[in-house]
Amino acid sequence: MKIRGTHALMAYGPLLVVSFYSTWLAGRISLGYWPRSSLDDPKSINGFWMWTYDLTAILR
Repeated sequence: MKIRGTHALMAYGPLLVVSFYSTWLAGRISLGYWPRSSLDDPKSINGFWMWTYDLTAILR
C-alpha cells in the first residue's frame, strides 16, 4: 500500500527550515557580513542570491 504525496508532506518541514537558512546565507553573501536582526531586512537586501527570500515566501 503506497500513499501518494506522503514524501512531499514529510519534506515540507525540513525544506522550510533550509529555505530560511539559505535566505540568511544569501544575505551574508550579498552584504559581506551576517545580517543583523531588526537592521538588515531581507526585502531590502539587493543581490543575485536574494531569490531565496522569494522562495521562502512561497513555501510559507
